[in-house]
Amino acid sequence: MKEFSEETRRKMSESAKKRCTSEWRKARSLMQSTPLDIELVKIMYKSGMTQKEVAEKLGVQQKAIWRCMKNNGIKSRSCAVRNQYGNKNSYWKGGKTLSDKGYVLIKCHEHPRAKQCGGYVMEHVLIMEKYLGRYLNWFGPGHSDTEIVHHINGNKTDNRIENLKLVTFKEHMEIHNAMRKAGDANVKTAKIKVG
Repeated sequence: MKEFSEETRRKMSESAKKRCTSEWRKARSLMQSTPLDIELVKIMYKSGMTQKEVAEKLGVQQKAIWRCMKNNGIKSRSCAVRNQYGNKNSYWKGGKTLSDKGYVLIKCHEHPRAKQCGGYVMEHVLIMEKYLGRYLNWFGPGHSDTEIVHHINGNKTDNRIENLKLVTFKEHMEIHNAMRKAGDANVKTAKIKVG
């Protein structure tokens, strides 16, 4: 144990002074160590039980089992590889989420556009493609002939087929430019001439 000068001891708090005594250290060590039957822990763990299950059976914390195993050279099993993708994940919400731009996204790995967004496709695109019975023409972002699905009422989460209109990228830009010019967020009241 480290020896402190009288001046240092006067400056120390009462609890710090206690922690410097060998009696306190021995008591602390006894508190932290949980007496466990090492052979029993070995048998239970080797039978296929997890550390948590062994701990529950013996009435101790999992950390006590881990410490016992570590201190006595009992090797831990490697974690089982678990498939936690999709609906096998406890945080799964049905594969539906909202993009940072406010569009509803659907998990759809097999879709050609899914690679661009981590396996997600915009819901309004899927609805329009189902309605048309084909994929939308995609020549890349900003290409004038790329087909875009426009929300008529401006609500990006309203994906009813009545609210969706198939337009080219060029037509879509004309719609939004007319809306900006009119200072109107609603496309129905903005005067627009689209092909």
